[in-house]
Amino acid sequence: MPMPLLAVFADVPDPRRETENKLHLLGDVLALATCAVIGGAESWDSIQAYGETQKAFSLRFLTLANGIPSADTFERVFAKVDPAAFTRAFGRWMLAACEATGLIPIALDGKSVRGSKKATATGCLHLVSAWATSTRLTLGQVSVPEGSNEIAVIPELLSILSRLAEVFTGMR
Repeated sequence: MPMPLLAVFADVPDPRRETENKLHLLGDVLALATCAVIGGAESWDSIQAYGETQKAFSLRFLTLANGIPSADTFERVFAKVDPAAFTRAFGRWMLAACEATGLIPIALDGKSVRGSKKATATGCLHLVSAWATSTRLTLGQVSVPEGSNEIAVIPELLSILSRLAEVFTGMR
């Protein structure tokens, strides 16, 4: 059963002091920011803009007693919130979503193979792997070219996974 986002964030401790200036519920700030980032927001201003454009919809689920938080409020809250607590809460929500939809979580991870012989500045091979967490199976792996970083090869790895999915869905 999927978990409501507000319920997931209820366990995240609020790092803010109890003052009359605290106008927004922590769950509202975290849920709205999470939805905004999933929707493509990449800055505090764009998170606020997302909130403004989605206010009518958001009011069905969030309290928002003092309206949409400002970009500065989002920034201050995320600067203080415990990253480990947020990560655990978000991870629980994503796991519940994957279980409800039958999706398999896939982790992407970069590693340096220190014992490998490669003529690079660091002298070792760098790989990015896709790992099916539930089956403990490596689904794909690409090497990182010299002078690049892991992010640069992720599109290539996702393309490999997409082709792999096409092959397996075509076999049914």
